[in-house]
Amino acid sequence: MSVHLSGSHPLATVAGRRCRQSHPGRGFLLGGVACGVCWEAAIRADERLAVECELPAAPPPPDREYVDLVAVERAAAGERVPLTRAEKRAAAVRLAAAGYGPGPISVRLAVSGATAALLLGRVAS
Repeated sequence: MSVHLSGSHPLATVAGRRCRQSHPGRGFLLGGVACGVCWEAAIRADERLAVECELPAAPPPPDREYVDLVAVERAAAGERVPLTRAEKRAAAVRLAAAGYGPGPISVRLAVSGATAALLLGRVAS
């Protein structure tokens, strides 16, 4: 699905609000959101903010070693939550510290026994 000037564009809410406030009842809306003038104003304001605040042109790549401690806690408690490799390793460590072996850890984290053993092996090495 294309986000180009549609409701799923990151600035759609801003452009739509500006358009409704500036000229309510406007007929043609690009992407069903806002007129071209309001889209341009929202995009240019966003660009100005990025330049003034010296924001990077693109977001940095995700940190593969970042661990969401809340997700780890929820997974260790038995809740099915999506985890990164680093988070699975942290959850396995937490469960092992609580006395769980590879078998119960694999069930709790919904991974194979081999993966659970590998996660625990990474802790030991």
